[in-house]
Amino acid sequence: MKNTLSFAALCCIFSFSAAADEIEHHHISTGLSLGTIQTTSKLKFNEDYSLMSHDIAYQYRFNQDWALEVGYRYGSPPSIYAAFGRIFGQEFEFDKVKSMRLAGVYNWSLSRRNLLQAKLGIQQYNVKYTIIDVEKDEPNGVKRVYNGYTKSGANAFVGLGWKYQFDSGLSLGIDFDYQPMEVAKTQSFTFNVGYRF
Repeated sequence: MKNTLSFAALCCIFSFSAAADEIEHHHISTGLSLGTIQTTSKLKFNEDYSLMSHDIAYQYRFNQDWALEVGYRYGSPPSIYAAFGRIFGQEFEFDKVKSMRLAGVYNWSLSRRNLLQAKLGIQQYNVKYTIIDVEKDEPNGVKRVYNGYTKSGANAFVGLGWKYQFDSGLSLGIDFDYQPMEVAKTQSFTFNVGYRF
């Protein structure tokens, strides 16, 4: 009887170990983010301004459900928007937006390959922008003065995503996230390619 119980216990241990080994703990990804950026200032600004960013992320999966993500994003609006904005007397321009995030991730397995993810965490951001002042200039009538500013801070990071996982370890995904900042808020879709190991 004792030998039977010992054998059953060993089988349970090995089965749990095998299940744990099936989890690929590490996942890296890179992607292109497309979205909008809106100012929170009272200056003239197009609220549907486009933002294009590059995103890189690393996830550590503790188990099938929970993971921790560290990510970095760097982006700027297309230069054509700034050119049109200056023509029409815009007083505010975004130059660059950078952020680093630390987020908890919860995974819902829809099937063996399909995964839904919810992300909640904190971000450290850095926003560079330009305020355009119009001053009187006697020979030319008016003169535009471009003053650059930088704002840094921390705030929440919220995201939802879907991922399709291949047997080779590669994955394709799309994420939607919201990033509030002191002078702006961004809403982005990120199309990413990843690898788990």
